Amino acid sequence: MALADEQYSRVMHRLEHDLPDVADQVGRESRGGRVVTEDKLRRDDRADRAERLYETKLPPLGKTDVAVVPYSVEERLELVRDALITLAMSMDGSRRELARLASEFGITPVVIFSDEESVGEELSLDVELRRTSQVVRQVRTLLDEDFDDRGDK
Repeated sequence: MALADEQYSRVMHRLEHDLPDVADQVGRESRGGRVVTEDKLRRDDRADRAERLYETKLPPLGKTDVAVVPYSVEERLELVRDALITLAMSMDGSRRELARLASEFGITPVVIFSDEESVGEELSLDVELRRTSQVVRQVRTLLDEDFDDRGDK
């Protein structure tokens, strides 16, 4: 198994264990491939597609037609990395903004989630800010360890 394959497998296995919903979403995206216009396909891919279309008696594709191209292993790994960093940064940023607003309006930085049938669950923004900052560091550390062998940081 190539290094990038091992890295992708290791990160996805960890995600499946820790964040199964995120693992499912990222996995679907990385298996789905990317959409490219016909003129952006590699020459070999265009020739293969043209031959298959000719054999099935279909008209050739035009420059504005699109194709779905599978991600390379490196692209899949980069997709996972970008998704995780974006998720962690978004979590951290939204909590920071909420804490800023709470401070600006003199509101206690505690959020209470409740409904009519259950006892509310309190969420301290101060605790959440420390936690999400730690999550951002952990995500970067995890991904840097897995990308270290490639020299990407």
